[in-house]
Amino acid sequence: MRFGLLLAWSLTLSAQLYFPPAGEGGSAASCPRSPARGRSRKHDFLYWEFYERGSAQAVRMGKWKGIRKPMFSGPVELYDLALDPGEKYNVARGHRDVVKEIEAIMARAHAQHPNWRVT
Repeated sequence: MRFGLLLAWSLTLSAQLYFPPAGEGGSAASCPRSPARGRSRKHDFLYWEFYERGSAQAVRMGKWKGIRKPMFSGPVELYDLALDPGEKYNVARGHRDVVKEIEAIMARAHAQHPNWRVT
């Protein structure tokens, strides 16, 4: 299994295990099952990216998960994980405000590195 795929899978699983149900707010560190409970600051979003298989970026923000493939140029797919935990229904068209916010997070959170380039 490739590292990027494993990382994406583990982050998604971690988010589903540790994030509170939609509407309760907080971060993974504030959940009862988190080993970091009480030691971490709260975050508004979780961002990750990987460069394999054409590259991708993803943001988890509350009940929303946005995925852009390929990085920088692809359209953002948006999933409401409270209603669609299997990420089957892209609801980006109906929530342009959330898509714009996720695009801004992706632009702000990405950091260039000479060893990791999008090709």
